Amino acid sequence: MRSLVVFVLSTAILIAADPLQTTFEQAVQALSSQDYARAEQGFQAVLKAKPGNLGALGNLGVVYSRTHQYAKAIQVYRQALRSAPDEAGLLLNLGLAYLKQEQYANARPLFAKIAAMHPENSQAQQLLATCELYTGQVTAGVRRLESLRAAQPRDVGVLYLLGLGYYRLGEKDKANALASEMMAASTTAQANFFMGRAAYEGGLFEEAAGYLVKALGADPHIPGGHRELGKTYTSLRRPGAAQAALKLAIAADATDAEAFYFLGGALVQDGDFDGAVEPLEKARALNPDFWGNYYYLGRVRLAQRKPQEAAKLFGQASRLNPEEAAVYYQLSRALTLSGRKEESLRALAKVKELKTGKLERAAATFGKTLECPASSVDTLAPKLMTKLQPFEEAVRSAGYDGVVRIQLTVKENGEVAGLQVTPDRLESVSEVMEIVRGWRFCPSVVYRRPKASPVEMNIDVHAIR
Repeated sequence: MRSLVVFVLSTAILIAADPLQTTFEQAVQALSSQDYARAEQGFQAVLKAKPGNLGALGNLGVVYSRTHQYAKAIQVYRQALRSAPDEAGLLLNLGLAYLKQEQYANARPLFAKIAAMHPENSQAQQLLATCELYTGQVTAGVRRLESLRAAQPRDVGVLYLLGLGYYRLGEKDKANALASEMMAASTTAQANFFMGRAAYEGGLFEEAAGYLVKALGADPHIPGGHRELGKTYTSLRRPGAAQAALKLAIAADATDAEAFYFLGGALVQDGDFDGAVEPLEKARALNPDFWGNYYYLGRVRLAQRKPQEAAKLFGQASRLNPEEAAVYYQLSRALTLSGRKEESLRALAKVKELKTGKLERAAATFGKTLECPASSVDTLAPKLMTKLQPFEEAVRSAGYDGVVRIQLTVKENGEVAGLQVTPDRLESVSEVMEIVRGWRFCPSVVYRRPKASPVEMNIDVHAIR
């Protein structure tokens, strides 16, 4: 869910008639005409006179969201919600700002609150399902989306998210079957485009590339088509093809911050660190509060042997996305090279903390009631942490550096079945597969009987340099 509508607070209840009314109305008019600098100035003037004014706070948040200053938007919306904790528009806007920062765990309770207050609100239900898919609650998200599909069978957004959910559950046949429903609800190009995005987000990059090539074949000018194909090629470690597709995306839309970001990432992947600076700086200018821009710029500065600059960039990335372990790992490297050993150790401790938390959340996806003896089978967290070292060593030995997605089913006896590892090329590494197949978990327990359940986890693996 990347294309989302920002809700602008109504002016009717926001400010009583007083000398600031004209200033407020002029700021609203400026916001409507996309004169964001004048709108910000006007709302700030109102807040200077009345610091807690709900209307000025809410609409100032909209200004920041539309100018991609999401960190500021989050701060303003949270301030407004202290005065109106049940205001659905503010909850929605804050959730959307968190989504733009890829902070799904922070967004989820906000959409859940709206959905509880207004169960008929299909947008809130869809956004809540999005967060569930990205926070390990895939089964719950799929169930929610299946209910939405029953009510809105031609909603392409719901079908796209449902495809993503099926892919993440390892149910490829169900996901691919949605293509016909997509065709009925949209054009051939759009159907393949959304199926490609779903496959990409589900970690099935080869399938994603196939769908996106078909989409561009049907409509070479489909918005976002070249960008999504470039992203997919980047994940497939095909930097040359990725750069070609992303340059076409930028030629079609010179304000596509995501295309500039992935072009920078593809150049870093190709070892062209100097060339990566320009697109990454352009991405940062277009979307100044996206953590990934600072992360890759930090990678560039490390490669250029400028660890102090890198540390500042990774520090900013960690402030914008405090839940990303890879940021703290790179920050620890930069701090070590800068001679700041104690700070580096704190960053490494944060990496371990975040990895442990991810495993604990993964454990929760297949049942909170674990009734099997700990001596016979292991629970995911924290015992699995002791098994990660040989897994990470095997992945590194295969020449991979990044996030490994593992999808499997825990059988009634705790054994692993239906194993899928992404990226796909790791599935040919027998050592990696044997290690994961050897893991044992407590199964879910339903009505005091064990039940097979899907598990999904992302594990950050970083090469030692």
